[in-house]
Amino acid sequence: MADNLGLDVLDIGISTSGMGEYQENLKATLLTETKNKLMEEYENVMAVINTGWQGVSRDRFDTQFKTMCERIGADLDAEYADLESRLAELQAFYFEQDQALIEE
Repeated sequence: MADNLGLDVLDIGISTSGMGEYQENLKATLLTETKNKLMEEYENVMAVINTGWQGVSRDRFDTQFKTMCERIGADLDAEYADLESRLAELQAFYFEQDQALIEE
C-alpha cells in the first residue's frame, strides 16, 4: 500500500512546495483577482458616469471613488500580509509536529 502512495520515499510528512503553492494560489485568487476586479469595476462605473456627468462634482466623485478603491486594495494587501504571517506560524507548527513524530 505504501508503494502505491509514494510514502516509502518520504522523510517528512509536510510539503513545503505544496504550502508555497497554496499561498501563491491564495494570493492570486484572493488578492490579485479581487483588486483587478475592483479596478475594472471602477473603470466601468466611470465610463457610465462620464457619458452624462460633467464638471467639478464629477471630478470630485472620480477622485474620491478612485481613492476609496485604492484604499480597499491597500487594505486587502494588509489583510493578506496578516494571512501570510498566520500561515507561516501554522507551517512552523506543522513542521514541529512532524519532527516530533519522527523523533519519537
